[in-house]
Amino acid sequence: MSAKYRVRHSPTESASSKGQGNERSSYPGGRRRGGGVSGLCDAVATLAPSGRNGVIRWLVALLIFAFAPPAAAQLHIYGPGGPAPAMRAAALAFEKETGIAVEVVAGPTPTWIDRARQDADLVFSGSDRMMTEFVRLMDGKLRQSDVAPLYDRPAAILVRKGNPMAISGFRDLARGDLTLMVVEGAGQDGLWEDLASRAGGIDFLRKLRGHIKIFAPNSAEARKAWIEDPAIDAWIIWNIWQLENADIADAVAIEPDVLIYRSMAIAPVATSLKSSEVQRFATWLAGPDAQSIFTRHGWRAPSAENMKERVQ
Repeated sequence: MSAKYRVRHSPTESASSKGQGNERSSYPGGRRRGGGVSGLCDAVATLAPSGRNGVIRWLVALLIFAFAPPAAAQLHIYGPGGPAPAMRAAALAFEKETGIAVEVVAGPTPTWIDRARQDADLVFSGSDRMMTEFVRLMDGKLRQSDVAPLYDRPAAILVRKGNPMAISGFRDLARGDLTLMVVEGAGQDGLWEDLASRAGGIDFLRKLRGHIKIFAPNSAEARKAWIEDPAIDAWIIWNIWQLENADIADAVAIEPDVLIYRSMAIAPVATSLKSSEVQRFATWLAGPDAQSIFTRHGWRAPSAENMKERVQ
């Protein structure tokens, strides 16, 4: 991992967390230290002259100070765990291309919202409803007029490896021999209900609801329950969660006339609107290189014509 790039994610939210703990930045508060003028001044101060050897060390430090390049910029972005794998990959590719480091902090909103109010440059979401919630929680630092939807992804049915219950689609979930799990939060508010209504109206919804054993508050809690409770036969969630957890689940596609997509959006905070680095990253995220990354992670990109409009 690059010394300039640090990723934080909650052990209970990132789609690819796989039970790991938080990966913490080596910089207090997530800010970089030891770079630029202030960091070198600190280094020089610690090498104040003390005898002949001290003078030599001090002179060496001054030379380092004189010829060291300026520290690279670092952006701080925050959002939920679902889009995090694609966003992390995009951030790394952007840094490689531009030299601008991006710190991605992802997880359940309560784990990062306080810090985001202090130093966020940009926030990303897992649905438009979620972004609206972020606008409210950021105390005026985000504006609806600055929200830019970029990609979306479809709902899917996750099943046990090999699909032992031979589930064929969403309408098949109302069978009497299945135990289900849904997520009621974190960008999936009402997802299963909307799917059920499209699949067969109130009659189908009644049947389906009777088979739901777990209403998880977010995707990470659902993943935990999936691992701990083998009695759950099917899990209604976004397709990206299967792609990032292929070792514990297979995916069954939802019928086209039932299927629902929801978006991922970005929004720069008000204090970063004039930052050339933030604008450069936001534009890059809408461009072809980021499109390729997000597509590999299961997201649907806009049409070529729409992509051209977004980049301009």
